[in-house]
Amino acid sequence: MIETKCPVCKKPIQHRSWYDSDVHMTVETHEECAGCGYECSWSYGRYCLAVGNFLMGYGHDVSFKTQKKIWKRFKRHLRKARRSFVRGYQVA
Repeated sequence: MIETKCPVCKKPIQHRSWYDSDVHMTVETHEECAGCGYECSWSYGRYCLAVGNFLMGYGHDVSFKTQKKIWKRFKRHLRKARRSFVRGYQVA
């Protein structure tokens, strides 16, 4: 388990990953913060991104252009959540 800092509240987040020796690759990763609700997980080609009450996901069949749009939107919500957290509001 690797501990890094949350992009919203800067508290330690837990990072877990699972490796499959049959296919010789990582098959799942999961990051979550108990302090603010940040979550980013990848499992068998599917992403789940969450912060506050904002949740979105996509699969491996989504085009690269659409993935970039999704990540851009998610980063925008991270910035909003970070501003709310710094000001003392509940992350929503």
